[in-house]
Amino acid sequence: MFSSKTKLLVSTAAAFLFAAYGANAQVTLSDGNAFAEIDPDSSSGMHTFEVDGIDNLYQQWFWYRYDGMDDELSIDELSSATVNQIAANVVSLMYDNGILRVEVSYLLTGGTSGSGTADIAESVRITNVSGSSLDLSFFQYSDFDLLEDSSGDRVTFENANTIRQSKGSATASEVVSTPAADHWEIGGFPSILNKFGDGFASTLSDSGSPFGPGDGTFAWQWNRTIAAGGSFLISKDKILEGVPEPASMIALGAGLLGLALRRRRK
Repeated sequence: MFSSKTKLLVSTAAAFLFAAYGANAQVTLSDGNAFAEIDPDSSSGMHTFEVDGIDNLYQQWFWYRYDGMDDELSIDELSSATVNQIAANVVSLMYDNGILRVEVSYLLTGGTSGSGTADIAESVRITNVSGSSLDLSFFQYSDFDLLEDSSGDRVTFENANTIRQSKGSATASEVVSTPAADHWEIGGFPSILNKFGDGFASTLSDSGSPFGPGDGTFAWQWNRTIAAGGSFLISKDKILEGVPEPASMIALGAGLLGLALRRRRK
């Protein structure tokens, strides 16, 4: 399933980068009631997160900037991905340009059928493989379209470790276990995404909460000085809760339509 939002921008970038690298097919994860899909060689990144047959994600991916760079690049521009599919619900992606190595691992844990819940644990290890110290800014960008709908999002910065997005009964939480990000930002699509690739070094604004209703997106930023041969690890979770089954959504839609008609008759 696809979000109602048009995916022209991302799909065009994906087609260009796939032509350039031509290395990897789509990566899929599945467990219980959940399914996720990742394009490892384009900035589309993780673009599907289905729970009980409903897709709730438009795009989630990573960008970086280090010494000498005037702009951010997506991690797939470091190199073509080395993909290690460990199990149906576990995958590791590795990128390395001889200066920076980024290893992203995902563990998908689905719920029981009809529960409307699922979780993706993420581990990002960033290593300086150059011979000198490196000043790095690292970003994660997220654009959930809960219930396959890009409108009506409400997004809140809960604390230094959690941003929560909601729509109706459905919620998506991005929870950073460690380390807390240095900066964050919430904004309507595509305001944050446009900061990456605009030719300027970006720092997230620590603003935008609460957001909505609208087409909400958000991002985290970590700033680190990494010694030669050194690394740091980011651990976090994407948690979906309260996603109704498709049949329940149809019933809900019919109920809302009936209520609207009754109100119009008054």
